[in-house]
Amino acid sequence: MLRKNLSQKAVHPIDRHIGMQLRRFRKLHGITQADLACRIGVTSQQLQKYEKGINRLSCSRLYTISKELNIPLPHFLAAYEDPIN
Repeated sequence: MLRKNLSQKAVHPIDRHIGMQLRRFRKLHGITQADLACRIGVTSQQLQKYEKGINRLSCSRLYTISKELNIPLPHFLAAYEDPIN
């Protein structure tokens, strides 16, 4: 079986959008990637992948992040425009 190179893996627009929102909210709170990663129990590299949309956030992880940043969950989807429609 052939394995896809990670650089060839397409990032879904919603994953990219949520990642950008995560980064924006984290920076607004003045929290480093390392600090937030520690608070939610992942590595800094994993959080970086979430912010780039490379790795998808599970609902439970997004919920945990929203509580840590004190940001309502729907705010992560705010202003998202579906490129398909």
